[in-house]
Amino acid sequence: MSLYCTGKAARLMLYKCLAAESSEVKVLNYSPGPMLTTMTEKYHTEVMSVESTRNNFKAFKEGNYWVDTDESAKKMLNTVKEDKFTSGDQIDFYDKEPRT
Repeated sequence: MSLYCTGKAARLMLYKCLAAESSEVKVLNYSPGPMLTTMTEKYHTEVMSVESTRNNFKAFKEGNYWVDTDESAKKMLNTVKEDKFTSGDQIDFYDKEPRT
């Protein structure tokens, strides 16, 4: 989990720096929400060695809490089309407004 969190924090800072350094490009840091993909399933069932995390994944899957990939992609595209975010903002699938 620490690698995942570190990667998310690094991405956030990278996008904020890109936005600050270039006014020619509008940068969106979009978090698509939890999506069930082949990669996430394989990771949580075969690679992840922490039993509690594996159990949480199983419960999450059984509860059908996953975000549909098409629905998330549509939200991201609509966000870009509406153009109401500031360059460098982080927007999560579940957000109503951008986080600055």
